[in-house]
Amino acid sequence: MSLAALVAVFSPTLPISDRRLLLTYLDGEAGAPTPGAKKLMVAPEAATRRISGADVAYHSRELGFGSRKTRDQGR
Repeated sequence: MSLAALVAVFSPTLPISDRRLLLTYLDGEAGAPTPGAKKLMVAPEAATRRISGADVAYHSRELGFGSRKTRDQGR
């Protein structure tokens, strides 16, 4: 669920309300509403995560959703 929430932020096809719901779960809010019978699906076509060997706190990730790619990096 955590990985789905992290990927969902960048998904161009997932409605904003579903993105917010997944992020609420990621924040650990036990009282978060449930989507009922609705299924939330996050499916990037490509996902790459890199971690530096010299600085383990540094990371970068690239997600591909069709022709759209997003990149993120940080500590």
